[in-house]
Amino acid sequence: MEVAAEAARSNVDVRFQGWLPRVEALRWLKHASVLIFPSHGPESLSRVLLEAAVLGVPTAAMDTGG
Repeated sequence: MEVAAEAARSNVDVRFQGWLPRVEALRWLKHASVLIFPSHGPESLSRVLLEAAVLGVPTAAMDTGG
């Protein structure tokens, strides 16, 4: 993964978590500085984006629409 390789070379703490059980995901999200949420296809609205907003976590997401 090109993005992971670039992150490894930087001085930025980047974590690629992949799928997590909901409770564990919320625990990680609560302590995140930012959520980067790429999307592979159309979605109406992902719950993780709402959860990040409620927790006050800034989010970068793709505008794919649904």
